[in-house]
Amino acid sequence: MAKPVINSPNANSIELYWEADNIYAMVTRLKEHGDGRITAEVALKVNKPDIPAFILRNQINLLSARSQKEIAKEAERVYYLSDGQWEGMIKQLCEASLENYRRGVPVKEIWPFGANDKIPPAEFLISPLLYKDKPTILFGEQGTTKSYLALTLALVAQLPYYDNPLWLAPKQANALYLDYEGDELEFKRRLTLLTRGFGLPQTPIIYRECHLPLIDDINYLEQTIVEYRIGFIIIDSLGVAVGKSSLNDPVTATAFFADLRRLKVTSLIITHLAKDKLTKYTSPFGSVYFGNLARSVFEVKKQQEENKGEIATSLIHKKNNQGPLLSPQGFKLVFEEDKTLVKRIDPSTVPEFLEGQSLKFQIAELLKKGSLPVKDLAENLGKSEDTIRKTLKRNESHFVQLNDGWGLVF
Repeated sequence: MAKPVINSPNANSIELYWEADNIYAMVTRLKEHGDGRITAEVALKVNKPDIPAFILRNQINLLSARSQKEIAKEAERVYYLSDGQWEGMIKQLCEASLENYRRGVPVKEIWPFGANDKIPPAEFLISPLLYKDKPTILFGEQGTTKSYLALTLALVAQLPYYDNPLWLAPKQANALYLDYEGDELEFKRRLTLLTRGFGLPQTPIIYRECHLPLIDDINYLEQTIVEYRIGFIIIDSLGVAVGKSSLNDPVTATAFFADLRRLKVTSLIITHLAKDKLTKYTSPFGSVYFGNLARSVFEVKKQQEENKGEIATSLIHKKNNQGPLLSPQGFKLVFEEDKTLVKRIDPSTVPEFLEGQSLKFQIAELLKKGSLPVKDLAENLGKSEDTIRKTLKRNESHFVQLNDGWGLVF
């Protein structure tokens, strides 16, 4: 029997094509059970006149000879081949699927870069916020425009640089928005307002209203990513995406990121805020493993005046496994009746955003306008002169003493 042409987009799906018989098979949703069974969904198609396009679509136990024979008999009832041919093809299908599932990522021998080689920096999808093919968490209180910012980044990822009004340098990538909280109409409304605000023609974003936890939907998502050539996904939001599992359980976090890793795309995960009542330290809600396993973590803070359709936001970089922490990144969203405008701003121009920043950062913001003596710095920041002196001395790589006070090192 002729061997099929095999294509395996990922470890949990495989495509087979028997050219002589013009038969195509797709095996998806592989799952290993506690009792040793490995099941999958198999679809068989043939491209011939007067024959249904789908010969069958059914579940199969890849390790069961009985299950293989039942699938072969069902296929033969719809489309007859020579005696025993279907059984042989189904056996090939099962063996190829199991080999692909168990092989995973092969071991590689990795050598350091040469002495004269330049070590490449971490690659961005959207610089400097999203690392390519890595997970980033965006967390904050309710109403801090997290979903709006995420959708804005989805649009930026799909635009060429010269159309980008936010001065974020993107690499083009199709985006997939996984909505676990809202609905299609709400998403369409926001998308319309943003595209009008950017002055864009109608620009689609691949969207899915999600009802299953990520872990139960992972096989479909893998297929979607291949089909639509997705390079960037947004998960809105984490608490619902993990289903009934507890966000405080480390196992929930490790399982979530293990599944996310299978998708091999850049991901932005929206979640809510946890605050330590004693230290006022803020972090993503749930187990510390969520923050630990993300490569980059931003907290979103907002400033909004009453009865004014504007929200200023500041992205505070809390963690970065790929490089140094960024200075706060500022945006302003202006909500008009028929459009939403998104602009870059300097967050240091919003007094509320300076609160909670490190004293080093606050001193640096003041010194951007020119040198100041310790006394003036202390008065402006509400700190003792001794505290200011200690901070300046600890950070002499950033600050320099001058005749009339202290200034910034350039």
